[in-house]
Amino acid sequence: MRRGGQSSMSSQRTEDLLEGENDKELGSLFSKVSQLKEVTIGIGDEVRRQNSFLDDMSGSFEDTASLLGISMRKVKALTNSSSGRIMCYIVGFAVAVFFVIYVLIK
Repeated sequence: MRRGGQSSMSSQRTEDLLEGENDKELGSLFSKVSQLKEVTIGIGDEVRRQNSFLDDMSGSFEDTASLLGISMRKVKALTNSSSGRIMCYIVGFAVAVFFVIYVLIK
């Protein structure tokens, strides 16, 4: 009888040890899952900020493209008139002079 009692006590002790190890591993797993959750929340926040930034940039590019199109239409209208061509030559000459001065100073 004594032997059967020791066997069941040994078995119970082994189960308790295994359950203790499982509890430790479960705690470790819970900690890792919590860290992973924090990382994914951080990634989600960053993605939302980046998307907002990209949307703002897209709007800025559209505004710039619109302004450039308007400017190009005005330049085209200016070059089609005879006095406009003279004005373009003067502006081109001024840009060339400023570029030469810039190169000489640098």
